[in-house]
Amino acid sequence: MSRWIAALVLSVSLAGTARRHRGEQRTSLVEAVEQSRKIEALRARDAEFKKSSGARWPLFVIAETREKPDALAKRVAKESDVPLEAAVKLIAAWNSEPAAAKAKDASAQDSAVLAAQTAQDYVDAALKAPASDALWQIAAQFIERWRLANLPAGPVSAFVEGGAKYRERVTNVNFPKFLRWQILAVALPSDPGAALALLTAGSLREESYYLEAIGSEIAWDAARVVGDRKEREKALARRLEWLIFYGQDDGLQLFRSASPSEQDAVFDAADTSQKERLRIGLAAAAALQGDAKGARSLLARKSILWRLGGEQERDYKGCNEFNERVLLAAAAPDPAEDPYDLLASECAPGGYEVGQRLVANLARADAPQFAAASLERTAGFSRRMAGEMEDLEEERLGTDPFNADTDGDGIPDGQDPLPQVADDGKPDATTELLATVIRRLSGGGESNALITGIDTSGDDKIHIPKRSLSTDPAGGRTTFIVADRALLKSLPSAERIAVLTPAEMELARRKFGTFFPMDLEVIKSRDGRRAHVIWDASWTGGSFEATLVEGRWQLKVVRSWIT
Repeated sequence: MSRWIAALVLSVSLAGTARRHRGEQRTSLVEAVEQSRKIEALRARDAEFKKSSGARWPLFVIAETREKPDALAKRVAKESDVPLEAAVKLIAAWNSEPAAAKAKDASAQDSAVLAAQTAQDYVDAALKAPASDALWQIAAQFIERWRLANLPAGPVSAFVEGGAKYRERVTNVNFPKFLRWQILAVALPSDPGAALALLTAGSLREESYYLEAIGSEIAWDAARVVGDRKEREKALARRLEWLIFYGQDDGLQLFRSASPSEQDAVFDAADTSQKERLRIGLAAAAALQGDAKGARSLLARKSILWRLGGEQERDYKGCNEFNERVLLAAAAPDPAEDPYDLLASECAPGGYEVGQRLVANLARADAPQFAAASLERTAGFSRRMAGEMEDLEEERLGTDPFNADTDGDGIPDGQDPLPQVADDGKPDATTELLATVIRRLSGGGESNALITGIDTSGDDKIHIPKRSLSTDPAGGRTTFIVADRALLKSLPSAERIAVLTPAEMELARRKFGTFFPMDLEVIKSRDGRRAHVIWDASWTGGSFEATLVEGRWQLKVVRSWIT
């Protein structure tokens, strides 16, 4: 029981995260409550409910009737066909919810008490009316409206456990799908009936891939409870689809735990595009384990008939040609082979996590900074900078407020164009390459894509200013770059540049809000005469192919993109 209650808590939390990722504006509880009480919507629900059941929708009866509580409770009980004690609880919840929402939005001292009482009344109304679809749907809508984080565990747990008991209420077509799915999950792994109902509840992908992460795992457990071969095959395909989509390496373990017939069925059931993602994703996971033989075996699933028939896989960045080569090379890197061409393809087979780790493995010897950046992306930006900087300006620049010369190169931070990167007077070929790229992006070439600020004054158009070329760093703009500081030593610059690590960038975004630093990554050939530079400023990015000709770097645009 506790495992699935934990899944319930996590999935509701992720639902809010997913909505924010989709850019949905988060409304206050007061606004949500007001929205739920619009009389037109309640009237329409009443007409629909009366047509299907012959009874009145309880909330519409409450909203349109002006009677004392006792008389109103009797009316609701009679017209909505619910027990009187359930009607009393429902009216109490209806009356207390606006005040509870207002207190919660204002973080008032009594907000937790008011929320707990309102939740308990809604849940008690449902539990006292096990035959009423209406009261169960109303309680479920309340839980979804408030979100789990705003409610005490007691009433919610009671509702979830009650729903598992009175399953016919939960499986009603008008019961909120997401909560229905969560309640059915509670009955696992001991209840085959609940497991089968859960499998027919459908995917949570329309809610978000975050929720489908949990949904696909529980569906796989449910399929094993049901014991039907077809259901196991469908659930296995569903779980693998999510794992491969997000590049999780435990997808290979799950695939190998299945029977040969189930493995074949997963590929047979998939469309051409999904077949290719499965094939490459599983092979990449094997390559990450150093299992080149296993990777080749999985790659061999691409039969001649498969290649000739069906929809063709979208060739993202030309990676269809490179994916197999990259993953096989990464499975057993050959010290005699220069991986430059494979790395410059920018292909990371196997999804985000597996792909970045594979690329890091391939790049470790020849491009250690690039390998480290790839691993940093997989780990996320969870690490925090050691200590807290107190001075706002110093903190924004990532310099030391207690040291006038953070990098120790003899130039005070207030005058140093790169206050975190020491100037030893000996720029190397990589530094000169990056100087060329930065000049190109900041207006010294055909592109002026690097932005350091947005001026929206005067009209609705966005003006992207050119980087200031002031020789007074303290008076000009600051450009933020995410890169290995060692690559920028002695970088010639007339403007201040703050170089951040990925962890520092994430901390700065959390503290100061959104801004657009430029992420720079460099891959060089072993002879040092070719380089591939990838840049990403969040809203725009691209890559250059660089060639060293007579001591100067020449840039060629490989690709560019803009959101």
